[in-house]
Amino acid sequence: MKILQFKMKMIISTLYLISGPVCCSDVLVYSGGSVILFPNLQWDVNHARYICKMEQNSCLEIIKDQSKSKSVTSGRFKIYSNTAGNFTVLIRELNPQDSAVYRFRVGNEKHKDVELTVQSDSCCGGIKRMKAYLGETATFKCSYPEELKTNKKRLINLNNQNTVKLIIYTGKEAQKEQKDRFSIFDDRRSKVFSVNISDVREDDGGVYLCGVWKKDTSVGYYSYFREIQLQATGSSVIITVCVCVALLLIGGSALIVYKLRNHMIQDSASTSQRTEKHKNEDAPHLQPAPDIRMKILQFRMKILQFRMKIFLSTLYLISGPVCCSDVFGYSGGSVLLFSDLQWDVNKTRYICRVEQSGCLDIMKDQTKVRSVTSGRFMMYSNVDGEFTVLIRELNPQDSAVYRFGVGNEKHKDIKLTVQSDSCCGGITKTNAYLGETATFECNHPDEFKMNSKYLINLNDQNTIRRIICTGQASQKKQKDRFSISDDRSSNVFSVNISDVTDDDVGVYLCGVWKNQKSVGYYSYFREVQLKVSAPGSSIVTVCLCGSLLLIGGAALIFYRRRNHMIQDSASTGQRTDKNNEDDDYENVSHGNRYNNISMGPVHQSPNPNIADLVYENPDPNTHQSDSDYENTNQSDFIYENVTIKSSG
Repeated sequence: MKILQFKMKMIISTLYLISGPVCCSDVLVYSGGSVILFPNLQWDVNHARYICKMEQNSCLEIIKDQSKSKSVTSGRFKIYSNTAGNFTVLIRELNPQDSAVYRFRVGNEKHKDVELTVQSDSCCGGIKRMKAYLGETATFKCSYPEELKTNKKRLINLNNQNTVKLIIYTGKEAQKEQKDRFSIFDDRRSKVFSVNISDVREDDGGVYLCGVWKKDTSVGYYSYFREIQLQATGSSVIITVCVCVALLLIGGSALIVYKLRNHMIQDSASTSQRTEKHKNEDAPHLQPAPDIRMKILQFRMKILQFRMKIFLSTLYLISGPVCCSDVFGYSGGSVLLFSDLQWDVNKTRYICRVEQSGCLDIMKDQTKVRSVTSGRFMMYSNVDGEFTVLIRELNPQDSAVYRFGVGNEKHKDIKLTVQSDSCCGGITKTNAYLGETATFECNHPDEFKMNSKYLINLNDQNTIRRIICTGQASQKKQKDRFSISDDRSSNVFSVNISDVTDDDVGVYLCGVWKNQKSVGYYSYFREVQLKVSAPGSSIVTVCLCGSLLLIGGAALIFYRRRNHMIQDSASTGQRTDKNNEDDDYENVSHGNRYNNISMGPVHQSPNPNIADLVYENPDPNTHQSDSDYENTNQSDFIYENVTIKSSG
């Protein structure tokens, strides 16, 4: 029996090492919101830090970093060290497809598994864009679900979307709170809390997240159910006055020009009549000299035209250009844009979304870095020094006019239209084994049937590398271990990667090149996330099944032997009692060898009341300073290491 118990322990230990822990911490969040997780791991620059998404047979890598940096961003995911040196995770713009088990690891030993569940609630989620004017008061509201009614409400600011700063929060009892220029009010009856910012300043612009603190077993987290993007700009009165004055001046000038032109036409007709009259009278000595009055009128006309040009230029500077370049992308896909602007580290580079009330900042950078990432947006300098923009995971709400600028003078306006097509869009996840051949397919819309097809790789989702492309005439192409075939009859092109290596892992984008006016761009309609595993990974499944069978068999044997022993013990006891009655003089203990066999008790922990580890104190008055900043400035990355030709 002892040998059998030892074998069972070994089998269970083996199964644990193969499959990992059975349970993990539960984190509940909302679609369209964000979450900040504290998985009780310490940031260590001497060990690799990574996030992966648990699949059936593997863990799909999202971020992996071995540098000395204190923060790493990849799309909507960010890992960083907060002020206390804790491994911290920020995930933005959540959607139901994000529901999964995630593994956070530091080094090869320490890791934490967290099960993320993304819920949909009509009350909240999504992004709300607002505009505020300098010196005035900005007000916005955040709705929240019923189950968070009694939780403390918190407001944080993502300064330049890199630094996390706690602004203000309510207490459990108090529903109102005032701090400097910020005030917050929680109306629990209507499940809405309002925020007021008085005397708005330029520094108040940015992204605000509304949420609550929650804790589940060994992981603490902030669940943010609303994102507010606030644009702080100059006084609305000044802009309105300037536009009205410009319109009045233009209207007045047009009226004057119209009257002068009519007057000149009338004078010209009168002069012609007088000239004809003198000719008919055959008196050449009476022909008029050049009309001085006509020259004066022409001179005035030139002055008015010059003034109108000045007025139109002023109006252009106030309102911006009337038209812009058209760019078409597909829902679930990506676009890579090349403007005619040059990257200049000595000037501010920015991306903003043009609204009726102004241009809402998405990214703004004044550092000397060559690339900046914010959520799904990335701007960087390619190998030719061009201002380049990558936007991933497009959705119809991204359809808008965007302005890319360098300094205060040069900018480019681009109108992005995101179309939906059942053929394409979205993310495909596929596994490949080392040394074997990986194959995946990309469907494309019918309008791209004759376009050259391109495949690029986002190495670690930071470096853009073009892999292979077809020509307009040829539908097949081979380059090293990569081959591509475009089946135009079915609108599908296939990719084969032979002799797969570890370097092949990553994100692949399938798309075409397009050129519109002064902007060229790649429209990517399919994203493929490739995971590379060792060929022996199937052994893990076999071992797992074998272990389960062994455990089941051992448990069955154990159960049957125990029942058999109990039956033998009962039978022996009956025989002993009978012998004692029939023969008082015979002292033979037939059942001793069985009765001396006893089942050991189930051992329990000597101290079952061990307190749970505390991973973060949710009380802001204990361990959290309102003025604490979590510095997450990103390290520099080179986002493109090849020259992408604009032909094709």
